[in-house]
Amino acid sequence: MGMYDTLNGEQVKCFPWYSFDVMSLSPEGSIGGHGGNLKYYSNGSKIPYRSLAYNYGKNFIIFDFNPELTNNDDNNWVAHVIEDGLLKASVYKENAGKEFEEILKRSHKNISYYGGSNFKFKSIADVNQYAVESDKLMKKINKLHETADKIMREWFDALKEGRLKNLEKGTPEYAELSSQMDQFSIRHTAETDRIKPEIEKLRQAFAEKWTENESEDYLKMSDFGKSIESGILTLKCKKIQEKEPKEKLVLTKEHGIFFDRQKEWQYYCKYFKKTYRKMLEKECDEFWEKYFEWCEITDTERKKVDELRREMGV
Repeated sequence: MGMYDTLNGEQVKCFPWYSFDVMSLSPEGSIGGHGGNLKYYSNGSKIPYRSLAYNYGKNFIIFDFNPELTNNDDNNWVAHVIEDGLLKASVYKENAGKEFEEILKRSHKNISYYGGSNFKFKSIADVNQYAVESDKLMKKINKLHETADKIMREWFDALKEGRLKNLEKGTPEYAELSSQMDQFSIRHTAETDRIKPEIEKLRQAFAEKWTENESEDYLKMSDFGKSIESGILTLKCKKIQEKEPKEKLVLTKEHGIFFDRQKEWQYYCKYFKKTYRKMLEKECDEFWEKYFEWCEITDTERKKVDELRREMGV
């Protein structure tokens, strides 16, 4: 999710796009998200409030609790107000007043920098309190991590020292270093396992207090949309490669930079059918129409989806 979009000078990653990755840790391939398209939006700009993979509606607020343009307050925040699909204003903590309070009271969708979390904010006081408690939570978690972090630092120092000695495999010194590294690994794993339940409990309690979960229906449509968006891009890359001159493909193979888009497409089709075939056979066209309505699909997008379906035979 390295890419981002910018709203009035502040970065956000809540307008992602998705691709299918066969170079990931998953041998069968997986869907990966990317934070944005590096676009800049100012007041009055049309915002990509929906895509094939998400739909926030035309009216919502994006909250960022780590704004870049102001750093005089550890608990600072900025709220980007979207109305009728347009960026109305970016409101900072220090100048949030009655007008923003009224907007917040009638807001039904308050999302985070990454697009997740529907915050239960109903007042500026709520937002300020969240910022304070979020900071306290991170400090508690960092405190719990202190021992594990100390073990990790000692581990790296020992490894660095060992490498400087240029020890040869098979020697007693090398065996001793390997044993030492194993012990660091065992200690670090034991410590992280010990603190994990406590950290999860803290995070869960915090999330339950301040956020609402998306509906199962929304998550189902969004996950499906991520796969569709990924498939459209995969098919596009395959078709582009098919049109490339054979000499170019030979050259890229010789230099070891060739990526087989045909094979990637085959992996994608296998992934999609394994994941969704049973559901689509059961719900058929009724599901497709429900999905199209959910994402407010455009005519251009629908043509791309129809092409994807034809190519896959679904």
